[in-house]
Amino acid sequence: MGIFANHALVQAQLVIAGKRYGIHHFIVPIRDMETNRLLNGVKAGDIGPKIGYNTKDNGFMRLTNVSVPRENMLMRYT
Repeated sequence: MGIFANHALVQAQLVIAGKRYGIHHFIVPIRDMETNRLLNGVKAGDIGPKIGYNTKDNGFMRLTNVSVPRENMLMRYT
């Protein structure tokens, strides 16, 4: 996620017109598919060396004012 992922599965509060509808899952694009640069409102990076797990791409991500289309909501049973 820190360096290579272009999408993330995110659990977030669903807010529609100011009303909260609980926690839902979303597929959120975090990088441009052509340039691999982070999209607006996304901050992400690698967390550095991990003891015994340096081959893993663990990282951090912060989303600020990111709007996710309804089509990206995993809502088969919602």
